[in-house]
Amino acid sequence: MVLVFAHLVTAKFKVMPVFGAYDYLQITLKGYNDHRIKWMMFLSCSWVFNINDPIWPQGVDLLKDTSKSIKLYKDTKEVIVAQDTSQLTIYHAQYLKCCNNAHGNDEVLVTFDRTDKEIRYRLYYWKDNYKKVTVTLTRKDGIQLQFECNLHADMNGYISNDTERSSVDKQLIEPDVIYSEICSWATPFVLGDSRISNDAFNSVFYLKVSADYRTVYTEKDVTLKNSSHL
Repeated sequence: MVLVFAHLVTAKFKVMPVFGAYDYLQITLKGYNDHRIKWMMFLSCSWVFNINDPIWPQGVDLLKDTSKSIKLYKDTKEVIVAQDTSQLTIYHAQYLKCCNNAHGNDEVLVTFDRTDKEIRYRLYYWKDNYKKVTVTLTRKDGIQLQFECNLHADMNGYISNDTERSSVDKQLIEPDVIYSEICSWATPFVLGDSRISNDAFNSVFYLKVSADYRTVYTEKDVTLKNSSHL
């Protein structure tokens, strides 16, 4: 996202995602001299930071909040270049929609990223009153994967069929609940054991996301990969 002020200043906002961490934000400001001057000169400054850094905007949740405007200043002059922070690509993780198969709505967002060795999952939730969000993936034969994100605690994983259910907690890779609003985890392609197993590499699922046992999103024919791995 690039914002321009009087053709003399540009502000570029870019999100830098890191798996297992809160997204980083990069802001680049470029100031130019007056176009009527013969020689073009500019000054460029760039900052990269996330919520753990002291320069992160205080009192605003950039993933969820739309109550703040964005302004550029030049000496004593100011201009509102965005009425609210929903115009930033970090808001509701909009940047993910450019190059991923993002699944969700105005309450949740789920992405799957297949690497050479594992499947990476990211779950974002936009409401503040949830205690647990559950991602359920069901194959046509009834085998089901379920990942429970306890927003103020930890994560749990299960595999089940029509007759039994077992934990796959030990197969979860780097499970993490980040600032009670993002869940991040990875799994090998094959989950389960000799009794129940699921090879997610080529499986097609029915996706259901529940918040405190209330269904908030569903989608048919979901594969666990992003668009760059089609």
